[in-house]
Amino acid sequence: MKTCLVIAVSLFLTLAPSEVGAYTPPSQSPLTKKEHSRIFFTEEDLSSIRQRISGYYKNEFQQFVDIMDSVASGSSTSGYQLYFDTRNLSFLCAIDPASVGANSSKNRQVYCDKAVEFALNISSSCEDSRHDFANWWKKGGCKMTPSISYDWTYKEPVSKLYFGLA
Repeated sequence: MKTCLVIAVSLFLTLAPSEVGAYTPPSQSPLTKKEHSRIFFTEEDLSSIRQRISGYYKNEFQQFVDIMDSVASGSSTSGYQLYFDTRNLSFLCAIDPASVGANSSKNRQVYCDKAVEFALNISSSCEDSRHDFANWWKKGGCKMTPSISYDWTYKEPVSKLYFGLA
């Protein structure tokens, strides 16, 4: 019985990759066009996001920028806050606060570099075997947050540490 099961699983695993490799993304997708950003929003989406921020959320966004300026001035945070800070700094890199009229003590490049620094801190301490549901923020954050940071900071000339995310 075990032998039959092993043979069946082996056969399935042998045949499965050919089906998985056959995926072709839609012709106009960001993946096909090799564009970044493409996780949660695309480059095309950024202008409408900027319009919404400057039209409806300017005060709230300014408060957000003020908070993230203090984060960008400090050293890396820890625990679940590191995941949130990394995504927030990556978002500021993608959106560029100056493009919506926000006042900042930092320029876009500072957000990009700090996001990559934080993402590398996550990646270097990420051990998949230690993930469990008691630490929900590690489970997805360990892979998703550095991926988001890579995607949202992709076009910016960041320090050579950036290539550690790739």
